[in-house]
Amino acid sequence: MQEDPQRSSAQPAGPPLRGSPSAGGQGQARASARPQGGYASGGRGGPAMDASAGAARRRVPWSRRQRKRICAWCSDGTTTIDYKNASKLRRFVNDRGKIMPRRQTGTCARHQRAMARAIKRARVMALISFVSR
Repeated sequence: MQEDPQRSSAQPAGPPLRGSPSAGGQGQARASARPQGGYASGGRGGPAMDASAGAARRRVPWSRRQRKRICAWCSDGTTTIDYKNASKLRRFVNDRGKIMPRRQTGTCARHQRAMARAIKRARVMALISFVSR
C-alpha cells in the first residue's frame, strides 16, 4: 500500500477538530473577525469603557443600603392566605389599587401568587376596592 502524501504520521486520522490549526485556520480567523465593541470589551453589551470611567462610580455605604426584605407571610408562619383578612391584604395594594410587586414587598414567590389570588377574590367580594378614590 502506498502512503497518502497529504497525510503524515504526525497528524491524527479522521476529520480535523473544530478550531484546531489543522482545520484550515478557521478557529483563528473567527477569533480575529470579532468586533472590538460589545460583550468582549464593555460587558453587558454596552460600549467599551476605559479605566478612568470605572473609577468614577462610587459604592453606597452600608448605612444607606436597603436590607433584603423578609416575606411577611413566612415570618408569621401562616399556612394559608385568606381573602377575608382584608386589613393585611391592603398593605400589599398601592394607592392606585394595584398589587405591589415582589421586589417592593419582599414576599416570596409562593406567597406572592397566593396573595394576588386572595386580593383578586377580596375585590370581587367587595372587601377591597378595585381602585382608590
